[in-house]
Amino acid sequence: MKKLILIAVALLFEINIYAQTRVVKDENGEIITEFNYLTERIARYKGSIFLKDSVELGTFLVSGGKEFQEPVLFDMMNQSILAYLGDNFVPMKNTDFQLANHHFKYIKGAYYETYYDAKVRILVKYGCVIKGYDKNSRESIPPQFASSYAGEVVPRKYYFLQFPDKKLRQISLNNFSVTGAIMKQYDGVLYHIRKWNKTIRTEADVADLLNYLSAEGVL
Repeated sequence: MKKLILIAVALLFEINIYAQTRVVKDENGEIITEFNYLTERIARYKGSIFLKDSVELGTFLVSGGKEFQEPVLFDMMNQSILAYLGDNFVPMKNTDFQLANHHFKYIKGAYYETYYDAKVRILVKYGCVIKGYDKNSRESIPPQFASSYAGEVVPRKYYFLQFPDKKLRQISLNNFSVTGAIMKQYDGVLYHIRKWNKTIRTEADVADLLNYLSAEGVL
């Protein structure tokens, strides 16, 4: 899949994403996200609200089922894609899309990637949170950012189990959370999870548990 660097495509970082938000490079070459609240000065945050800080060709469908392959950015904060159509970036939602080897499905207002595909799926939602720096606690602010940044954009991954009835249950990567989510859907699984007797720390551990429960015939 051809990769297009933002700088090489008409300085796409400097395109307004929404009226009050944009991603740019600052005077030091750092990628930042700016929020213009109109009534206050522009708030600058280290980092980007995009999944990737470069444009890649993405494949997506529009109304009527027509397939497009155009340069795409994935906006994690607003859960939308920005597709380069004509001479402008157009925010789009409610359409599945593929970006390189990542396949995203739009479900109830957000994009999810399937990590594990079986009767019970593991889905990953890519998002971000805005972490503000405490101006009253200088030691909590990285020295290089203290004078010009209000905080930083921190990428996050959120994990979900999707059951055959399409119900989504968010999980944390630990035994308590995963066990609770599965027990709400299936009776009699606690014995088998205890028999499995492993510690969940990663997505692969959750997939291993689901494989085991499937082999035991309880899913």
